[in-house]
Amino acid sequence: AYHALGSVLAEFGRMEDAEVAYREGAMLGSLAAANNLATLLMEKGEPDEAEKWWYRAAIAGSPPSAGNIGVIYLNNGDEAMAELWFRRGAGMGDPGSAYNLGRLLVDRGGGSEEEGVHWLQVAMRAGLVPELAEAVESPLRTRAESGDLDAAYSLGRGLRDRGVLDEAERWLLMAAEGGHRSAANSLGQLYLRQGNEVAAEEWYRKSAEAGEGEAALNLGNLLSSQDRLDEALRSYEQALEAGVLPAAMSMGLTLERQGDLVGAERFLRQAATESHAYQAFGAYNLSKFLERQGRTQEAEQWSKFRGGG
Repeated sequence: AYHALGSVLAEFGRMEDAEVAYREGAMLGSLAAANNLATLLMEKGEPDEAEKWWYRAAIAGSPPSAGNIGVIYLNNGDEAMAELWFRRGAGMGDPGSAYNLGRLLVDRGGGSEEEGVHWLQVAMRAGLVPELAEAVESPLRTRAESGDLDAAYSLGRGLRDRGVLDEAERWLLMAAEGGHRSAANSLGQLYLRQGNEVAAEEWYRKSAEAGEGEAALNLGNLLSSQDRLDEALRSYEQALEAGVLPAAMSMGLTLERQGDLVGAERFLRQAATESHAYQAFGAYNLSKFLERQGRTQEAEQWSKFRGGG
C-alpha cells in the first residue's frame, strides 16, 4: 500500500511525500515501490542511489527494474550487459525491456534482426510502439466515422492519452454531443488539461447530470479549486450517491476548509475505512487531519495504514 500511496501522492505533485512513501514500501520489500523510488531519485538527479534501488529490485524479480538497469548499461556503452538485463526484464513480461531488446538486436544486425523484430512485436502488442496504437485506432476511426459513439469515445480517449489533443477533441465532442456521458467526462478532462476551466466545467456538469459519478467528482474538485465550496459539496454528494467513494475524501477536506470539523472527520474516516482505489490516500489525509487537530497518537496510527493494495 505504500507503493499505491506514493503513486497517488506523485500524481498530486507531492513528490517529497511520495518519496517517503516509496522508501517505506521499498524498505518493507515492495518491488514496485523500490522501482518507483529509483525512478523518482533519478529524476531528482541522484543516479547512484537510484541505481542501488533498481539493482535491489531487479535481483529480487522486478521486471521494469531489470529493464532500467539495462538502460544504465546501454548508456554506459556496455551492450552485452544491457542485453542480459533487457532479456531478464523481457522474459519476466516487461514491455519496455522487450522494446529495448528488440531495438538493440535490430540495430546490431548480423543475423539478430529476426529475433529483434519478435521482441518489437511483443512491445507493440503492449502498446508501447506508436505503430500499434495506429493499428488499433484505424478500425475505431472507421466505426466512429459511421456514427458509432462508443468507438468515437474509445478513439478520442486513446488519442487524448497519447497527447493527440486536437483529434481527440473532435471524437470526444462527437460522442459527448451524441449523449455519451463518459465521453463528456473525458472531454472535460481534456479541456481542463488545456487550461480551459469554463469548458471543462460545462462538460463535467453535463456528464454528471447524465449520471456519471466520476464526472461529479471531477466537477467538485474543479469547483473546490475555485473556492466555490458549497457547489463543490453538492457535486461530491452526487458522486457519493453514484458510488464513487474517493469523493468522501474530497468532501471531508472541503468541509474542513469550511470549519465543519465533525463532518470533515466523518467523511475522511469513510474514505480511509471503505475499500476503494484511493483508500491509502484517504488514510493519509485522515492522518494529516488528526495531526492538525493535535491528536498525534491516532494520527500516527493512521499514517501507518497500508490498506488493501
